[in-house]
Amino acid sequence: MTEQEANNILLECLQHTSNSRADFFKRKAIEGNYNQVTFYLDLSEAYKRIETFLNTDRLIGTDGEGNPVFTPECIFFPYAIGLKNTFGREDLLQILEPLHEFGLSLKDHFMNAIKKHEEEPKSNMKLKSFSWTGSPEQLEKLYEGLINPDYGFIDPNTDLQSFTAIFADSLTGCPAIKWKGSNRLLSYLFNQMCAMNLIVKEWQNIIGKNKLFQNTAGKYLSAHDLTSALTAINDLNHGLNPKGSDKIDTILKTLT
Repeated sequence: MTEQEANNILLECLQHTSNSRADFFKRKAIEGNYNQVTFYLDLSEAYKRIETFLNTDRLIGTDGEGNPVFTPECIFFPYAIGLKNTFGREDLLQILEPLHEFGLSLKDHFMNAIKKHEEEPKSNMKLKSFSWTGSPEQLEKLYEGLINPDYGFIDPNTDLQSFTAIFADSLTGCPAIKWKGSNRLLSYLFNQMCAMNLIVKEWQNIIGKNKLFQNTAGKYLSAHDLTSALTAINDLNHGLNPKGSDKIDTILKTLT
C-alpha cells in the first residue's frame, strides 16, 4: 500500500459514523487482502504524516507592519463526499480513536512478539555490541549502499566514521544514525544481516539500549519498535516483505 493510499483510507473513515470507523478499517484490510497488522502500521504512519501536516502553520501574507501572518494548516474536502468543508488539528481525535480501537483488536499479535522477546535468556542483555563478523570493506560497502541517494536510507550528512562506530565493540558515546526509511525496513535490514551471520541475533536490544537509530521524527527506535515491525513482516510466517526490501537486498548482495 502506498503512502497516498494509506492517507486516503485513513481520511475515508470520516465518512462513517464514529462507532463504525474501527470496523471500516478492518473491512478495508480484508477487502484489500492486506495483512491486518501491516495494514494497521501503514495507517499509523499515515496518521503521523497527517498529524505533522496539521500541526504546522502556513504563511498567508503579512500584516500592516510587514510581519508574517500564519494560519493553521487544514485539509479541504469537497462537499460532495458529505463531510464538513475542512479538517483541522482539533479534529484529529476523530481518526485517532478508531485507529487506536482497530490496533487494540490486533493486540494478540503484538503481545505474542513481546512475550517471546521478554522470555529470551537474560544473558542476552549482557551483549554490548553487534559483534560484527564481516570485514571493514564490507562495512564500508554497507555504508555506501545505505547512503546512496538513489536509496536514501540514512541521512546524507552521516559520515563513514559515525556509521562504522555503531558496529564497533564499544558503543559508548556513539552518535545515533538518522534512519529515513520505515521501521520495517530497518528491521528487515538487520534481520537479514543476522541471517547472514554478520551480527548477533539480539540486534533489537542493542539498537534500543544504545539508542543507535532515530527515525525521521527524531525518535530513538526502541527494541519494542523493531520487534513489532519484525512481527508485522513475519505475521505468523504469512507476511510480505516491506516495500523497499528489494533495495536492501541489492545492497546486501554487495557484501557477499
